[in-house]
Amino acid sequence: QDKESDIDLVMAALSEAHTLFQRLRVQPCKGYIIQKKEITPIVQNGDKGAEGGARSIEDLVTNVEFHPMLFRQYQSSCYQEYETFNKAVDEFFSSKTSQKQDVKTHQLQKAAVKKLDNIKQDHLKRLEALKQSQDEDKYKAELIELNSDLVEKACIVIRSAVASAMDWGDIQLLVRDAQMRGDPVASIIHSLKLHSNLITLQLKEPYESDNDDDEIEEKVQKKKKKPKKGIKVDVDLSLSVYANARRYYDQKKQAARKEQKTIDASEKALKSAEKKTKQSLKQAA
Repeated sequence: QDKESDIDLVMAALSEAHTLFQRLRVQPCKGYIIQKKEITPIVQNGDKGAEGGARSIEDLVTNVEFHPMLFRQYQSSCYQEYETFNKAVDEFFSSKTSQKQDVKTHQLQKAAVKKLDNIKQDHLKRLEALKQSQDEDKYKAELIELNSDLVEKACIVIRSAVASAMDWGDIQLLVRDAQMRGDPVASIIHSLKLHSNLITLQLKEPYESDNDDDEIEEKVQKKKKKPKKGIKVDVDLSLSVYANARRYYDQKKQAARKEQKTIDASEKALKSAEKKTKQSLKQAA
């Protein structure tokens, strides 16, 4: 049954082909040029690139192939219809040289706009990193203050061990033994950086549930892998608890000033980049 159906389809196609052939013998056939359409971005004043700013859009249309009739697979494509097939052929080949130049111009325009977008994306990433750094430093300072008793006791223990000339490896073993016993002070010590006179503490907000901790960590550690509990905070053994907190607050202020300087510098750099991009587009055109 499938074979009979296929034979019927073949016979119908042959019949249609014969009809078309007979029609072509008595009247000229039309011509069709199948085309490809591409969008060409043009930078304007106030263009925000990757941020979604407005742009002027032009279409680049290029000829792909020509046919004496519009086949079904091309009916939904972009195409131009001509009175005769000869006119379609003439138009296809006469426009070939000019369209090569159009394609070259289009590629230069895309490259120029992409370069500008990359500059803007880099600017946004640097600002985001500075904002994230400020949030992290502020949060670390707050955690030190909220856990001031534990932080102070941890510092005292390690300072005393170092002052007694204990071997650094023995100090590490001392901390691990205390952690295995469930000592609350030792449990917040994540690692020792005695060569830099620092200890790294795993701190979280006191009395908060694990779900609350996860929500806070999701904000602070955005786009980073979250630790299972709290966050790691470096504490300077030579400073008091509140001096350590102040150190992170100061780092936050420095990052804020750096952010403003980056914004000011980037605005000038972006204006210069936009100007160069427009000049490149004019030269390409």
